[in-house]
Amino acid sequence: MGDRQPVALQIVNQNAAWSGGAGFIPIPILDFAAITAFQGRMLHQLASHYDVPFRREAVKSVLAALVGGALPTNAAWGMSGSLLKSIPGVGTVLGMITMPAFAAASTYAVGRIFVEHFESGGSFLTFNPAAAREAYEQHLEEAKSSSAAT
Repeated sequence: MGDRQPVALQIVNQNAAWSGGAGFIPIPILDFAAITAFQGRMLHQLASHYDVPFRREAVKSVLAALVGGALPTNAAWGMSGSLLKSIPGVGTVLGMITMPAFAAASTYAVGRIFVEHFESGGSFLTFNPAAAREAYEQHLEEAKSSSAAT
């Protein structure tokens, strides 16, 4: 474990919690925008922590490729939580339960991927979303399992 990793994991956990909170935003799609903003903020903090150059445009495309390229079931899990909020009554309640869990798990998974990548000396320019997708899925499942256990 690198000297920087404990602080980096605190950054990940803090932003995962904030993203989970953003999942409670009652307006569909606005919740997704807020979650993406927290993920971008987290990557900026991690890049700063690891002295990795940060370029907003590169980060947006990396996030889109990594999270957007996730298995359809995970993408559907998050999007359905957001869209459920548009259905009055039970849809709103289900969306308010589903979306925060997805937001926190996804942010945690993204953060863990980049902590590992930066720990190995990587940068945004050397990041390969396709190669990281399996690890993203594993971290996502890990986060979903740990939130179900609590």
